[in-house]
Amino acid sequence: DRVYQTFCDAIENSIIQENIESDEENQYQKQEYGDFVDIMTEISHETDNDKKGRLDLIIETSNCLIAVEAKINHALNNPFHIYDNYIEKHKGEKREKKIVLCKRGTDKPDYSSMNEENLKELCKTRGLDNSGNENELRNLLKKHDWTHVHWEDILIDEIDINSGYLQLWQGMKIAFEEDEIMKDEELESIKDKQIDYLKMYKIVKDISKAMENKAKYVKNEVEKLIKKDYKSITNVRVWGSLSQSAEPRVVIERIGKNQKKFVVDIITSVKGYRFVAFSRSAKYQESINQILKNKGYKTEKWQDMINDKNPTNRALITEIPLTIIGNVVSDSKSKPDYVFRLNYDEEKDRKINKEEEIKQIAKIGIKIYEQICNFDSKD
Repeated sequence: DRVYQTFCDAIENSIIQENIESDEENQYQKQEYGDFVDIMTEISHETDNDKKGRLDLIIETSNCLIAVEAKINHALNNPFHIYDNYIEKHKGEKREKKIVLCKRGTDKPDYSSMNEENLKELCKTRGLDNSGNENELRNLLKKHDWTHVHWEDILIDEIDINSGYLQLWQGMKIAFEEDEIMKDEELESIKDKQIDYLKMYKIVKDISKAMENKAKYVKNEVEKLIKKDYKSITNVRVWGSLSQSAEPRVVIERIGKNQKKFVVDIITSVKGYRFVAFSRSAKYQESINQILKNKGYKTEKWQDMINDKNPTNRALITEIPLTIIGNVVSDSKSKPDYVFRLNYDEEKDRKINKEEEIKQIAKIGIKIYEQICNFDSKD
C-alpha cells in the first residue's frame, strides 16, 4: 500500500511540475486514485489497422487506469499511439494516466527546437496526423505526451524488512542512485581473480545467446502451428536476454479486445524446455490452474532465478498428460526444474533428433495454449 501510494503521489507531483514548467499550474487539480484493484504486465494490443504494440504495465484503481512504459537506458521510440488506442478502449468511465517511468535526467523531446520536417516525421512515428503547420504539430505532440515519472521518486527510503521484495528494492535503489554496488573492500577481496570472473561472464553470455537462438527456432515452429481461426488474436515472440531473465523463452500470448491475457512461456535451457502458464491479470490465475488440473497436468509455482526472490503464482508444468506428451519425456535428473526433452539416443542422429525435439516442444506449447484459452482443437 505504501509503494502504491508513493507511486500515485509521484505521478501527481510530476504532472504538477510539468504544468508549472509550461505556465499552466492553475489548470490542474490534484486527483485521488482510490483503492488498488489489479495489475497487468506486458499487455499486447493490436489496433483495427493491424498495428501491434506491447505496453509494460497497466495498474487499475477504483478511479483510474494507469498505463506505464518503463525505461532505464533505452530510447523513447515506442508506439504510444497503439497504447493510446488500448487505453481508450479499456478505460470505460475511469480517468486515464499515461506514464513513462524513467531515470531522472531522461528528457522529453524539445519540440520548440524542431523544424517542420522533424515534427512531421515524429508525428508519423507516433501515429498522429502530420498535415498541420509547425505550431499545430507541436501542440498535437504535447497533447499526446506521456507524463515522465522518475524511478528515484518512487524508491522510498524504507520497506518492510520482512518483505520478499526487500533485496530487489535495495538493489534498485543502489542502481538508480548510482551508488557503487560493491564496496571497495569487497572489490579488493576479488582483485586477484578478476580475469577468472571475466572469463566466466563471457561463458554465461555465450550460453545465453545460444539459448536465445534455440528459442527462435521454437518460435518459428510455434507460428506454423497456430490455427487460422485464432491467429489474429495470438502474439508469439522471443523474450529474455541475460539482463532480463535467467533463460530466454518463447511467449505465446492471447491478445485482442475483450480477450483475457492468457500466456504460455516455453522456456529454453541447456537441459531442455519448461512450460509456464499464467495470466497477465493475477485474478485469472486460479482459473488457469483449475483448467490445467482438469486436463491432467500437474503444476508447481514458478520462480525465475533472476527476477523472482520467491515463487510466484504462475504455473510451472511438472507433468504433462500422456495423450499430449508424445515422445517427449521429463528429465528425471532435472528436478526441481522439471525440464522436458525428446526421448532419444544422444549419440545417434543428433541433428535430426534436435529438429524433431523442437517440433514436439512447439506442439506441446501450442496445445497448452489452446487448452487454457479454451480453443482446445480436436486434432
